[in-house]
Amino acid sequence: MKKRKLFSTVVTGALIAAQMTMSVMAATGSVNTDVTTKNAVIRVQVPTKLGVAVDEFETAGDGSQIYSEEFGIKNFSTVPVHVSTESVVVVGTDVTLKATKDEVVEDAAKKGNAWLAVAAKTAADKYGSGTIADLTETSSNVTTVNPADGKSKQEFYLDKGTGNVEYKLQIADTDVPSYAEFYELTEDTTITDDTKLATALKASDIYVVASADATTNGATVSKLEKDSTATYAGTNKYYKAATTASVPAASKNYVYAGQTTVGGEAGFRFVGKLSTGKSGGWTKNDFTSITINYDITGVQGSAYELVKDSCTYGLYKEAAVSFSADGVITLTNFNGANYASLSINDGTDDYTLNDADPADGEWVWDSDDSSSVKTFTLGSNWTSYILGKTITVTVNLQNGTTMESTPVAVPTN
Repeated sequence: MKKRKLFSTVVTGALIAAQMTMSVMAATGSVNTDVTTKNAVIRVQVPTKLGVAVDEFETAGDGSQIYSEEFGIKNFSTVPVHVSTESVVVVGTDVTLKATKDEVVEDAAKKGNAWLAVAAKTAADKYGSGTIADLTETSSNVTTVNPADGKSKQEFYLDKGTGNVEYKLQIADTDVPSYAEFYELTEDTTITDDTKLATALKASDIYVVASADATTNGATVSKLEKDSTATYAGTNKYYKAATTASVPAASKNYVYAGQTTVGGEAGFRFVGKLSTGKSGGWTKNDFTSITINYDITGVQGSAYELVKDSCTYGLYKEAAVSFSADGVITLTNFNGANYASLSINDGTDDYTLNDADPADGEWVWDSDDSSSVKTFTLGSNWTSYILGKTITVTVNLQNGTTMESTPVAVPTN
């Protein structure tokens, strides 16, 4: 720990007196600033295909009659990212989607009904505190495919990657890796010596590939920053890059980039339940198509800080507090580490609850994890007091912000 050096009062006074006797030269001037734009590197790894199987007899042994591979998402970007996903399911004419797992029962007409959902990972190696078989539409990491439109949406926020930025070469549209941004390269054949390389660097960044690797997918690309200095080598090829990303096409080369170490990760898979007694059994033809659409955008670091505590392994669910007329306060999608205190308002005054005193109420708080629902049931004194009043609950957070419930009018009896 660094220590400040303090002057005594006497010495400080002597210094001030000495300074006051010195003449001071006035100075004026101006500085021209070089305004530039810093662009984030967006590189998020996602699958290019995903296998889903109708598994009526649960041969996979995981307790789901819909088996799927994992749709993994890894952020190698230089900034945090927001990933929104939408799964679109089209079923056959003899299949009806259901909103809940319990609604899936044998159909009298021998047609099929199914509960299909998207389950997000809650940690690197699990989909919840139990097994896949335990997942239902009420699980915090599960989003049921809407029977009305066949869609299921989820949102993820992933922290930025770490380490150094690395650049790779993409040759045309062959074996394109699943990264979000590719920038077309144009070879600058005017660069033939140190002087011409210096001139090119005055205008823009220059990307360098060893000539021997210029036709190799994934070859290392070196970036020379604008206004930097470098030595020309006849064994290299020199390129300029487009300023906007594009989809790789034939006969063109591209550069893509990202951090060397992954930051945030997330993943999801499909789960489901199928009805018994379906005529002809269940086959892949009962699910005409399953499509996953996704959108990836970079977000500001400060914006990510505001939402990260509402994420479970990347999956974002907005934290919420609710109050019921019987005196139960419920926290959902809430990271317990952010909790500071509770208070209630009766329309006139605020009252801080002593949540450590059983007389004020009792918690059911199994885990700080945001996937764990937390409830606080008011004590009998409070449940009597709130009769006939309109109650609003405030959750005070560690960072000084608050969450409020929707006001609830409590009956008089």
